[in-house]
Amino acid sequence: MDELRYLFLASQVELLDTPKNLDRLMYQFQSETLGVGVVTADGKKCDRCWNYSTSVGQSENMLYCAIAATPSSKTKLLSLKH
Repeated sequence: MDELRYLFLASQVELLDTPKNLDRLMYQFQSETLGVGVVTADGKKCDRCWNYSTSVGQSENMLYCAIAATPSSKTKLLSLKH
């Protein structure tokens, strides 16, 4: 399910069993077959990848998330800029 956040270009995605909690959200949409709600993601913003993550501050570099702090991610992030 974590891959859905990449598809939607979002920091976090959650699938709910029922749309009943969407009514109280400021940003929401509901149809007969689909319900979507938008809320602030958990965690802090990573200075490297700009995603919000609960792992920011848990690595050697206190401003990076766990993915951005791994050595192999440096190559992947730089190659996206070309």
